[in-house]
Amino acid sequence: MFQKIILLIQSVLKKTKFNGKIIKVNNEIDKDLLNLFDNQYFLSNSNKENLSFVIKLAKIFKIKKTNLINTVNKFKGLDYRQQIVFNKKDILVINDSKSTSYSASIEMLKNKQKIYWLIGGIPKKGDQFKLSKKFYQNIKGYIFGINHIKFVNDLKNKIKLKKFISLSKALDAVFQDMKNDDSQKKVILFSPSAASFDSFKNFEERGKYFNKLITKYL
Repeated sequence: MFQKIILLIQSVLKKTKFNGKIIKVNNEIDKDLLNLFDNQYFLSNSNKENLSFVIKLAKIFKIKKTNLINTVNKFKGLDYRQQIVFNKKDILVINDSKSTSYSASIEMLKNKQKIYWLIGGIPKKGDQFKLSKKFYQNIKGYIFGINHIKFVNDLKNKIKLKKFISLSKALDAVFQDMKNDDSQKKVILFSPSAASFDSFKNFEERGKYFNKLITKYL
């Protein structure tokens, strides 16, 4: 049955002519327009970029601005994918357990604010850390777990590093270090850049554990 459906779709596509069109989208969202949205999920650069495509499509389909704003403001991102779990006073906590490679974490590290980066798990072979040097001074890395060798080799001489046997020990160190940090805003970024199978069934279980663990500190 499934194969028949595929053949039917292929047949229709062959008979149909599509007029393709390339539309260029400016990733820089107008600040006045951006201020109309009130959704923490779109604080990161990568999600602002996604939002720029939504805005462009809304214009093409002539969607009312009020409908667009209301929809975006109500949007809820999936758990453990750049999930903001705490944002008050001078601390922002982001759970990005879905991150299983450097490339998945890079956009979150492109930040002018002080970042306390929690990283660890089973790293991907051949994975490369490609981040502009201008962001290095804003990041402190806290490596957790037994698979620390690749992380240390990749990140040494780039960002300040500490390593710990567990995530809880790493978090202890983060909050201890923050006591001496008078930055207006500090970001605790749980973006492991590695697979979770050393200690967890999957990234969801890892993300759930972090959310439970962080409540002990806030």
